[in-house]
Amino acid sequence: MPKRIITELSDEQEAYKDKWRSIQVSTESIEQEKVAAVIKAAYTVSNYPESEILFYSSPMTAIEKILCILLFLLKLYFLNCVIYSFLII
Repeated sequence: MPKRIITELSDEQEAYKDKWRSIQVSTESIEQEKVAAVIKAAYTVSNYPESEILFYSSPMTAIEKILCILLFLLKLYFLNCVIYSFLII
């Protein structure tokens, strides 16, 4: 079966695309309580244990926090390797 390539969108599809594009590039703050409620509901129906929900002021702040945690874990790993290597000797 040959693949169909979409070359143009209907007016309804264009409106849908524009709506989600504006949401994607929005810089408005989210309503944290509503977001947390949706995430908790997803955990409830998935039967996964609920985890902590963290909110940050920007994507860059979140990345910085994640990198700090990863650097800390990396330091712990190498410290354990050094201690272990002395124990073997």
